Amino acid sequence: MLNRRIFFGTGGTITAAVSALLSGKKAAAKDTPMDVEPRGAQGRLERLPTLDVESRVDFLTGMRRWRADVLEPAARRRFEAILKENGEDPKKDLPLERIFELVENDP
Repeated sequence: MLNRRIFFGTGGTITAAVSALLSGKKAAAKDTPMDVEPRGAQGRLERLPTLDVESRVDFLTGMRRWRADVLEPAARRRFEAILKENGEDPKKDLPLERIFELVENDP
């Protein structure tokens, strides 16, 4: 019995080999220009087009990291302390007006 997987697999190979022999053409890679970044790369990533844009992105990235790593945890700890000082349950939903009363005079 003929196995169809072998038949189709070898059929394609034989067809490609015969067509390559009869056509007389040689296989060659497509000639494409290299992608060269004008300002180089940082690791695997292409650098941004101008130093001004790159500096702005670096600044904003630093601000986001500072906010996420330093500012938000400190604000969260202080707000929890304010709730504890005023006898409020941190797991309970408070009205927004009450929250404003608690934090409006805090430096």
